[in-house]
Amino acid sequence: PYNPRQIILSAAKDWVNASLATGHILDSEIWGLYFGLKLAMTKGITCLNIEMDAAVVVQLVKNIDDLAHHPFAPLINACCALMKHFDICTLLHIYREGNSVANELANWSYNLDLGILYFDEAPGWIGSLLIDDITGVAKARLVCPVSL
Repeated sequence: PYNPRQIILSAAKDWVNASLATGHILDSEIWGLYFGLKLAMTKGITCLNIEMDAAVVVQLVKNIDDLAHHPFAPLINACCALMKHFDICTLLHIYREGNSVANELANWSYNLDLGILYFDEAPGWIGSLLIDDITGVAKARLVCPVSL
């Protein structure tokens, strides 16, 4: 059933959360998407599936037409323009528990200078998470109930 009140409240809540989330983490997630897209282009990748645990970023990219005054609109527009250069490019939200290795590497990267770091092999400290991700080990997640 069509419920305008619920739709409006949900959209307003998402917009407020996205507008207020202008801190370091959102900034890093969007820049990570941008630089990842640039890297994929330079490597000649034509089909790209992107999985992010930053639901706000995924929503911002998917609702690009509603971002005229958002502080990250220019950067998000740049990401969208880059995504159009691929034959196939999908962007999906996944929970961080669904890709523990990427989450741990991202957290670890806050200690590094801006740039790209290549590994010849997985660092030893990531080994158990790599096995968990490959085998699909289920992990608990605390979820805060949302009321409208």
